[in-house]
Amino acid sequence: MQDRSPTNQGRRTVSPQTNPRKPRVLIVAFYWPPAGGPGVQRWLKMSRYLPVYGWEPVILTPENPDVPAMDEGLLKEVDPYMIVEHVPIWEPYNLYRRLLGRKVKNKSGKFAYFTSDKAPGLRERFTRWLRGNFFIHDARLFWIRPAAKRALALPDLNKSEAKVANAILEDPEAATRSSIAVLATAAGVSEPSVNRFCKRFGATGFPDFKLRLARSLVSGVRYISRAVELDDDINTYPRKLFDNTITALILARDQLPLAAIERAVDYLAQARHIYFLGLGTSAAVAQDAEHKFFRFKVPVATCTDPLMHRMLAAGGGVGDVFFFISHTGRTASLVETAELARTTEATVVALTAEGSPLADASHLSINLSVTENTEEYLPMTSRIVQLAVLDVLATGMTLRRGESILPHLARIKDSLKSTRLPTGD
Repeated sequence: MQDRSPTNQGRRTVSPQTNPRKPRVLIVAFYWPPAGGPGVQRWLKMSRYLPVYGWEPVILTPENPDVPAMDEGLLKEVDPYMIVEHVPIWEPYNLYRRLLGRKVKNKSGKFAYFTSDKAPGLRERFTRWLRGNFFIHDARLFWIRPAAKRALALPDLNKSEAKVANAILEDPEAATRSSIAVLATAAGVSEPSVNRFCKRFGATGFPDFKLRLARSLVSGVRYISRAVELDDDINTYPRKLFDNTITALILARDQLPLAAIERAVDYLAQARHIYFLGLGTSAAVAQDAEHKFFRFKVPVATCTDPLMHRMLAAGGGVGDVFFFISHTGRTASLVETAELARTTEATVVALTAEGSPLADASHLSINLSVTENTEEYLPMTSRIVQLAVLDVLATGMTLRRGESILPHLARIKDSLKSTRLPTGD
């Protein structure tokens, strides 16, 4: 939370710097796409949502498993840039079927290792005895040793690789345009170290790594959503968009800056005039805020004209609250307007990204962290999260006003009854 109100100077709270590198979590999964079944779904879904909560999954799975069900469609749900380590294993079921002398399938067309459609012959009785006595508890036990060996061979980045990674994370876009010499200089390592780093992540070299990095930055359907691919259809893209929004809301809820929200409710409850200001998609959010907050017996206004923004800010005074809404916090005219409002006795509040210019220009910033690149994609989840936070603020205002505001809110609702067509009842 950043609080630099006129009455709260000298008590600024700055959030600690976070490590830009995500911690890794190793997922050891025998069943992984293109294998099918519920066991696959469990780890596949977890690997999709772990990055949202700040974890980078690394998958360790067999290279040649014998599985009872296949679902090639699940491969589309695997992030193409996720680290997936495949381990070659000895698969005993191959030997089992050779001993049995045939491929046994169940009615669904999938492999079945025991059948009950007729009395087993001598060969099948022998293979059952072999499986029951030597593959205890599971024939998958033969993959444990190679999996453990590969897991132990997955060290974290060494010192030079960490330097390269940090240099790339500082500005991934710039890294996609850099030469290997420029990146090596920025990281303070040699060019061969950069090449080794690239090969560590499966690239053939630096040019291939840059191409992969650029694709990862704009994965999905560009200008629409990162969650959607061009080959998605009606059975996939609606669910993906809903899941993406739900995940963003849950993450925002878990990271909600409650102290900043409580302070913002204080400012709004004491305001003599509130101005909600935003541009682009945030302008629509500001209009929604006006629709909510006019109900609290305080004059509320919004507009989408940057010049009008400046004039309103210049005329601000004691009791005026300028509430700025911006996902990036880098829209120049909004930052300039906030700075102008701060030269008056008005209070400036922002709903924006932590550490952004707009946050720095405000007395109080409600910091949101929504991983949506609105410079490449259509604003979706960021807008929904902003609307949810405004709902929280409006609810806080209602509770702050107490029961005395309820008759007023009821009159506003009742005024609309005559405008509604009757229901079919």
